[in-house]
Amino acid sequence: MAIKEMERVLFLIIHCTKKLLKEMKVKPEELHEEDSLFGWHANFLTINDRNTVVLVNNKNRYTVILYGLEDKDFKNLDKLVPLAIREIFEKEGFRPDLIDLYLEKRAEISFTKTKNRQLTARMSKTCEDLMFFTKFIEKEKVIQHKLSKRMSRLSVGDGKNSYILPHEEMYKHLEEFYGRPIFNLKAAEIKVKLDLKNHFVWRKLVVPLHLTFDDFHEVIQAAFGWENSHLHQFIVFENGRPVYLVQTEEAISHSTSIEMKVEKNVQLSDYIPDYEINYVYDLGDNWKHIVQVERVLDNYDKNFPILVDGAGVTPPEDIGGEVGFENLLSTIAGRDKHDSDHLSDWAESQINKEFDLEKAKRAVRQTLG
Repeated sequence: MAIKEMERVLFLIIHCTKKLLKEMKVKPEELHEEDSLFGWHANFLTINDRNTVVLVNNKNRYTVILYGLEDKDFKNLDKLVPLAIREIFEKEGFRPDLIDLYLEKRAEISFTKTKNRQLTARMSKTCEDLMFFTKFIEKEKVIQHKLSKRMSRLSVGDGKNSYILPHEEMYKHLEEFYGRPIFNLKAAEIKVKLDLKNHFVWRKLVVPLHLTFDDFHEVIQAAFGWENSHLHQFIVFENGRPVYLVQTEEAISHSTSIEMKVEKNVQLSDYIPDYEINYVYDLGDNWKHIVQVERVLDNYDKNFPILVDGAGVTPPEDIGGEVGFENLLSTIAGRDKHDSDHLSDWAESQINKEFDLEKAKRAVRQTLG
């Protein structure tokens, strides 16, 4: 739908199940003519004894999840639903003016009954699939933007013996609606170098700066092939003073004089490109990565990071840091070809023969969808 046709679209329509209408304590409104891009099917369910609402877009099956709702929230869903769509679209990196066009031109939000069996069945399937991903729920948040994005990246059948990815379909439909590219982001070309004395292990990435530092952690893990099985932290040197970006609120509660922030609440743009940044993975082995910003891109047309280049094999995990890594290499180098020592066998199996750039590129591409 072109922008010039927008004025005839007057409603953001939420097609509610009987369970949800009962929870809201409202009667369904009459059905309105709609563009399916502005229609959503919604269901009420309970997850971990918490009230949950799942919305699935009628046109592309993009998913929005609200969690831990209270009675007051059900009374204000007409405000909460557009707020959730806005927040999740912002996390996707959509252009702000596009989000405004999608939401603010609607005359009002309309809650009505489910439209047909096909759309209701698709919504029900999304709710079933959600039960396999409850471990990703952020318990303190009503608007589950990370889980919503994850669910929207699941492959689903389109009824034509083929499959679609709802987030990619949403991108396509919004671009058709908007009439121009939907992403215009600031990004940075970043070189991340593993701090080793005797080895050059590095990756060059392009990363959108609207991402958070916990997103960046996942990107680094994928780029280097780490197993993401240990604690990590970022250290930002703000005017010479270290600020630690940590994984949880609990880590902050144990702090005394050190300034700490939770990484998922901090965007890359808060510190890049102005501050020196280190990333430390496995606080025992202490794998320190130096983050170097090489340039800033003002018109990045993607909402996901890419790996551009890299070199060097990442050390194996749980080896005792750099000292343990050197000892491992010495063990391999000093092994006689007829040696049957099991430690040597294990040691050699831990070392990849060469860095696979294409494999690492795919891993980074798949990290955040």
